[in-house]
Amino acid sequence: MKGFTTVLIVIAAFMGVAFMAPTKFGHINSSELIGLMPETKTAQEELEAFIEEVKNQLDEMQVEYNVKLKDYQDNFEKMSDLQKETKEKELSDLQNRAYEFQNSVNQRVQQQQAKLFEPITKKAKDAIKKVGEANGYLYIFDISSGAVIYFSAESSDVTALVKKELGLQ
Repeated sequence: MKGFTTVLIVIAAFMGVAFMAPTKFGHINSSELIGLMPETKTAQEELEAFIEEVKNQLDEMQVEYNVKLKDYQDNFEKMSDLQKETKEKELSDLQNRAYEFQNSVNQRVQQQQAKLFEPITKKAKDAIKKVGEANGYLYIFDISSGAVIYFSAESSDVTALVKKELGLQ
């Protein structure tokens, strides 16, 4: 029984020390941090170029459709029934192709955005983790995501430390 009491006292002592140790919490605005990273500007420019390319493709499809529609309307009276049917089918196919392309545009843009920004986000998260581990933080909350509705004034903003880790000003 004496050994059991000694074990309980040792456990209680360790628990007391653990509860007395300062718990460090930090916060960061990851959106601001990512916005400052030079890779973000490059990725944004690439995404904008991709969007412009997709827009140009859609514009070309619209021009092609308009040219063929005008030709159909201008020559309607001169066409045989077979020619009219062929032109109508061609116009319908062009219209359907443009519609399908337009529907896929949002998905393609989202995929491109994920492809471009995933490495940047990972780099920022890795830097945040490294700073957290190196400085003994128990938690670092991201205040840009809206997940934290309150943080104490005693909470440390680790943005400057992570900027330093990434070599940003």
